[in-house]
Amino acid sequence: MKELSLEYKLIRNHLQNGKSFSPRAINQKTVRYENVLKEMEHNTAIRSADLQLAMNQFMNTVTDILARGMKAETPLGVFSVVLQGRLNSIGEEFRPGAPDTNHRIRLQWISSAGMKKNVAHNLVLVKNMDNLHPVPKAVSIRNMSKPNLKNFVPKDVLEIKGMNLKINTDDDEQGIFWIDADKRSFKNKTIVESIPSKLVFQVPDLPPGVYALETHNIFAGKVLRHTNLFKELTVCEV
Repeated sequence: MKELSLEYKLIRNHLQNGKSFSPRAINQKTVRYENVLKEMEHNTAIRSADLQLAMNQFMNTVTDILARGMKAETPLGVFSVVLQGRLNSIGEEFRPGAPDTNHRIRLQWISSAGMKKNVAHNLVLVKNMDNLHPVPKAVSIRNMSKPNLKNFVPKDVLEIKGMNLKINTDDDEQGIFWIDADKRSFKNKTIVESIPSKLVFQVPDLPPGVYALETHNIFAGKVLRHTNLFKELTVCEV
């Protein structure tokens, strides 16, 4: 999927017995703040350090305006404070953050008409049909134990993000499997978290080598599906 597009899937509307669908954006990557500043440098003589100072001043100014009980209008849109929670009587005080209340302060941003128009004009949309014909799909893999390393060793905790990843860990046929160069299969014993958008698991005691990573899942009580998520993952000696 190109980064110049927004991928979306369709969600069945159960309020209408699944007869209609709603779009939902998926697999959105995050551009880190330092890279936002670098993109802001384009076609201008202003450098990142100066842009960062200006952004800090902008944030501090908007924060001060909101803290004085006012709204702040900017080219991005209008920023305001929203109060949330339940008060049981007219005499009760609003106490955000108190442990015995659900009172909360939330910051709200309503985008400007110009910004919405520009985004809509330039946005490229790509439909993803996987959720209508469920197929596990991995978007990223991360070594949570050693974030700076791309290779793995036994006991490392890995995180995979994607779609349709959930595994029923009570079913012996389902699971995460490591496949070596000789097509031997090693089932992953420790799965920490298993939800549709994420798998967190510990690398088993594998011999050093290059492995493919598969999931075995069942969707809607149907056929067991074997899906290759990654073809070449290197496991090293401890």
